[in-house]
Amino acid sequence: MPDVARGEIGRRVFQLKKEKSVEEALAIIRNSIAQEWRSLTEEDIHYMRRMLGDLWVYIDRTTWEQFSFSRLTCHEIGIIIQTGRSVLEGRIQEKAAIEEISRLLSSHK
Repeated sequence: MPDVARGEIGRRVFQLKKEKSVEEALAIIRNSIAQEWRSLTEEDIHYMRRMLGDLWVYIDRTTWEQFSFSRLTCHEIGIIIQTGRSVLEGRIQEKAAIEEISRLLSSHK
């Protein structure tokens, strides 16, 4: 088996922690808006997953753990989705999008 650099292992562990945290947040959101979740498209969920992942990278873990994803309204989830779409289409910079989503989630600590 080839040697794997410590840096590569660290990056992979970081990526796995990010993915796990984002999936846990999505599960909380899915459970809190049960009926409405069914109306979201795969693309909507992709945008939300992307933005939550980017947010997880840029903020500290204590702040992330204080967010109450279960208190998000359908309107606020729509904002996250639309923000993700805007980032991927190049209409808004990622840093500005992260700050907007962070402010939105900070109102639910």
